[in-house]
Amino acid sequence: GSVFRNPENEYAGHLIEECSLKGMTYGGAEISEKHANFIINKNNAKSEDIKYLMDKAHDEVKKKFNIDLIREQELFNWK
Repeated sequence: GSVFRNPENEYAGHLIEECSLKGMTYGGAEISEKHANFIINKNNAKSEDIKYLMDKAHDEVKKKFNIDLIREQELFNWK
């Protein structure tokens, strides 16, 4: 499913794409080239890889558009 909720009157995927992050990879994870609001496991991604891309997308959208994207998921630290 989607990584972020859509902000009012906008689409999270569009904002992430406008930050030139579509297709960005980190470790085994990738911001999908088909839909920028999806992160996919391309090559045995670790949870840290996925979280890095989530944080990167959030921070870049905040910096460029001053929009604070809200995650669809809750993250837990099991340690």
